[in-house]
Amino acid sequence: MRLSKKLQAVVVLVWVLTVVVAAVAWAEPKGRLVIGVPSLGGERIDYTRPSGTTNGEIRRVLSRNLIEFGQNGEYVPGVAESWKMSPDGKTWDLMLRKGVKWHNGDTLTSEDVVFGVERMRRPEISAGQFVSDLLDNLTKVEAVNDYHVRYHFKKPFPVFPFFVNSALPVPKKYIEKVGDDVFSNEKPVGMGPFKFVRRIKGSEYEFEAFEQYFGTVPPVKTLILKIMPENATRMAALKVGEIDVAKDVQGRMLQEVKRTPGLSVVTTPSGAVSYMNFSHRYEKDSPWADLRVRKAVAYAMDLETIAKTIFQGEAMPAVFPDCSFCFGMPKDMKPWPYDPEKAKALLTEAGYPNGLPGEWDLQTQISGSAPSQPEVAQAAAGYMAKIGIKTRYQLIEGGAYAAAFKAKKLKGLPTKASGETRYDVGLKTDVWAARAESWSMLNDDDTNKLWDEQLATVDPEKRRKLLEEAVRIIISDVRLVPFVEINTAYALGPKVKDFPLRKGQAWVTDQLEKMTMK
Repeated sequence: MRLSKKLQAVVVLVWVLTVVVAAVAWAEPKGRLVIGVPSLGGERIDYTRPSGTTNGEIRRVLSRNLIEFGQNGEYVPGVAESWKMSPDGKTWDLMLRKGVKWHNGDTLTSEDVVFGVERMRRPEISAGQFVSDLLDNLTKVEAVNDYHVRYHFKKPFPVFPFFVNSALPVPKKYIEKVGDDVFSNEKPVGMGPFKFVRRIKGSEYEFEAFEQYFGTVPPVKTLILKIMPENATRMAALKVGEIDVAKDVQGRMLQEVKRTPGLSVVTTPSGAVSYMNFSHRYEKDSPWADLRVRKAVAYAMDLETIAKTIFQGEAMPAVFPDCSFCFGMPKDMKPWPYDPEKAKALLTEAGYPNGLPGEWDLQTQISGSAPSQPEVAQAAAGYMAKIGIKTRYQLIEGGAYAAAFKAKKLKGLPTKASGETRYDVGLKTDVWAARAESWSMLNDDDTNKLWDEQLATVDPEKRRKLLEEAVRIIISDVRLVPFVEINTAYALGPKVKDFPLRKGQAWVTDQLEKMTMK
């Protein structure tokens, strides 16, 4: 029996509606995802003010950048759909997406972007933030219309696509209504894939999928971040299903995950590098002011063994505290080779045939952006002991360590991790631009000059050469000692089917929208 054309149309329409309804139901967030993280740093819920390189997980949950990084480090649209630099590099126009919603239902506009910049000018807000490169050069930011923002700079600012994110948009109307203290400490409102529900400080944070998110809505309804500093604790929780994803899986834990049925591992190059500083390098009478002593430390480190044992091959010897695939990294530079005999000879040449006198503090923390920092620091202490440099190992709580580091109160040999990569050596303010922000222990006229020049150089090739020159100076003069460049490694429980990672990813919350659940 043949159906009439009218009836056929009705059948087709019903079929289409059925498919659409099914698709909507399938895409609706459901279930619960629990992620075990070793640290959330200062645990600040104001996503506009991450504590240095900490709190990145919370920032990526609650917010999104104006301009994002793509799968291979290229700039891609975020909250902004396009951006354009003037020929002289002094003006940037930013076009926002239309219809982006804040978690309270308000629509994001240019006024929120301008308000975010002006708010960041307040000393109590900007303290310790990566924002001086933007604000020191900025003369004015204006809302041309509801979706068009224009930034005016004193001098060319070719690195705008990165630094614009140091002053994120914030919900102007909401903050004016409830006050900055409520926004910063009680009820943050963002425009990211999840909205804030509650926290038990030092223990766990709960978030709920934001179904009006402008990007892909996450597949899970409830997200829990549980703070679990110990690898063994995260491993045990993963095995019994208390957590579904474990961050920073390295060493023995990595091997155990691979041996356990139902569990799996995903990895990607993170660009995060662990390294050691010399806090006494500028003191004339200090042994650390002698290049030969610093070179001795560099030669004393068996980086291959650190990569193979502590990280089970999910790391490689580093040249500089930034990714090997970054713009501005010289391709011909190699990591310092392991040569303890040469290290001892250099100490003898420097006047220390029996090693350095006394003991030197070697401080570290459990890092939220680079795993196994304590183990790396302990290995470094062992290698230095072999050439006659005695150290006092100190593991300091993350928040206290960050405060002491920024205040320049850490002495001796503080270790650090460079955190998530920015795919550009000229953006690593926390490594070598001391005047730009407080996370660096370097303050040298030669490299500071190169830093300032590259920030204002519009020609990409000229910028590259300036950056390569700076890297060569810092490494040749051993102003710090890089250890290893670490892969991101997450362990997945049985509920997680797939979790694609991007190159350079350091935060487990960075791409939860792309996760597939079973």
